Amino acid sequence: MDPRPIGVFDSGLGGLSAVRVLRRLLPSEPIVYL
Repeated sequence: MDPRPIGVFDSGLGGLSAVRVLRRLLPSEPIVYL
């Protein structure tokens, strides 16, 4: 398994909603939200 986190850069157009879905679908994966 790849230990690197999933990175999400939010430009202000739905990034937080995408992170919520990612966290629900991939609860054990590290996610970095910028």
